[in-house]
Amino acid sequence: MAYIEIRWHGRAQQGIVTAAKMLGESCLRAGKYVQAMLFL
Repeated sequence: MAYIEIRWHGRAQQGIVTAAKMLGESCLRAGKYVQAMLFL
């Protein structure tokens, strides 16, 4: 099984959180495992 890590970088109001949630949701629907962490 391949392990893929995606890191999102952005500043306020760029939609990074929304984009990450959309990708995570689509991966879940495809039967993949998803883990998300927020670093401040």
